[in-house]
Amino acid sequence: MRAAWIPVVLLGGCMTSEIPHEDPTVAARTEPCSALEGLTYRSVTQGECGLGPDGVALCHWSLTFRADSETRSRYDWSHSDVGEGGWVTCKGNAIETLTNDPDRDPLYDGMFDPANLDLIWDDRAYSIAL
Repeated sequence: MRAAWIPVVLLGGCMTSEIPHEDPTVAARTEPCSALEGLTYRSVTQGECGLGPDGVALCHWSLTFRADSETRSRYDWSHSDVGEGGWVTCKGNAIETLTNDPDRDPLYDGMFDPANLDLIWDDRAYSIAL
């Protein structure tokens, strides 16, 4: 009788009657940036692009967005002498990067103005590249 009682207590302690709900803040951040997909941006001002023969070289940075899935879009960012990419989601005009580590999200963020297609990304102004 005692052996039968212990498993019942253990099973009863592990069972729950509720299904956990999805965190609404995560769901709210997982919209693709459809309005940006297929667009390439160029920084309005030049930034550092590494070292040249005369010291620091300057150039325009670029940022491209493309379709990835129903809940996120891809970005490729060339800044300084670094190229990196990953996923972004949008909520309204706000853009955030997503990583595999939610404690680091967002790594970068920005704002998009759909009226004139201007973009602020990581505190730098970008305009549509023609």
